[in-house]
Amino acid sequence: MGHTLDYQSKWFTCHIEDEIAVFRFGRGAFEIGSTLESKERFFFLLDKIEASPDVRALLFLNSPGALNENEYGEFLQKVSRKNIEPEQQGVDDRSKRDVLLQRTENALNQFILKIHRSNKVVIIGMQGRVATPFLGCALAFDFRLVSDSTVFLPSHIKFGVPPDGALGFFLPRFVGLGKAVEMLLSNHPVSAAEACQLGLVNAVFPAHKFEKKCVEKTKELAQVPLATISYSKSLLYPHREEELEHYLAREFSIMHSALSR
Repeated sequence: MGHTLDYQSKWFTCHIEDEIAVFRFGRGAFEIGSTLESKERFFFLLDKIEASPDVRALLFLNSPGALNENEYGEFLQKVSRKNIEPEQQGVDDRSKRDVLLQRTENALNQFILKIHRSNKVVIIGMQGRVATPFLGCALAFDFRLVSDSTVFLPSHIKFGVPPDGALGFFLPRFVGLGKAVEMLLSNHPVSAAEACQLGLVNAVFPAHKFEKKCVEKTKELAQVPLATISYSKSLLYPHREEELEHYLAREFSIMHSALSR
């Protein structure tokens, strides 16, 4: 079964290791959502894995240098109307930017909802410099593992946009409203140690054996019976899906407005 779910592209890979589906994001994660073929393959794999009784857990990892603020800045540059020269502000160019923004943000939101709805254990392991939307997305996972060199950056402040990736939805639920406001409105990077202290991540591993430790931890978590996982998540996350959907729609509307001014 495993080899039928193996996949490799320049933006992400997937392979089955024992009873775990391991995804690795390379540089250019936003291209997964904006490129139709890549998006279709990515969500096809997620659906097949979710339906497979042979896969007990999903582990997502980023390559060093992926999910950082450079990638985020490049994406915002492509979709922002503010960067169009006056003589280039035609209807076609604005429309292309709007379509790219909608396509990519919809893919990110779809991913967040799929992770949130999963009946399996979903774990994300992050290393390096992580930009705002990827921290928000990570909070949708059941477990978050980071290397000791990981830093979460308030990139939305640097680029003058709202915090996206559902960060405004999840963060207050982890740290409380007051602390969330402080974090989202300040320019203070959050280290791996601080994130662990705040309860945003579950474990911090040494950078030189990070992926190995993530796989080991995932295999440990995957020993819980699938039925227990499903029932427990139903109790832990009640009545939240509809609220999350409404939030994501509102977040997109605000982001669109911010990039159009």
